[in-house]
Amino acid sequence: HRPFLLIQLTIFLLFFNTSIYAEKLKITPVKKSKAKNKIYDVVGPVCESADFLGKDRELNASAGDLIVIEDVGAYGFSLSSNYNSRPRIAEYILLEDEIKLIRSREDFSNLILDESDLMI
Repeated sequence: HRPFLLIQLTIFLLFFNTSIYAEKLKITPVKKSKAKNKIYDVVGPVCESADFLGKDRELNASAGDLIVIEDVGAYGFSLSSNYNSRPRIAEYILLEDEIKLIRSREDFSNLILDESDLMI
């Protein structure tokens, strides 16, 4: 039985078709942890069997560590969804040696913007 590495990102924020993309994602801790390398199934917080970002991944990670999901590609945001009313994530780009924010994270007000005039 493998331990889960639960991260605050659901596969549905990256791609809706998990069977095609999830096993191809490179998952890397931002910096080395004091923890020993372990084999994890990397999963998101949505209680669904499809919400995994990688199976059998050897990672050096501990609670609270930042994790980079690499190789998302050009269609990550456009294929993402607001499944379970989850706001979509921010997007960053790495240009030479600088990280730049190119799209801010959504919040709940973004999800209900077109419906807010219908609220009682």
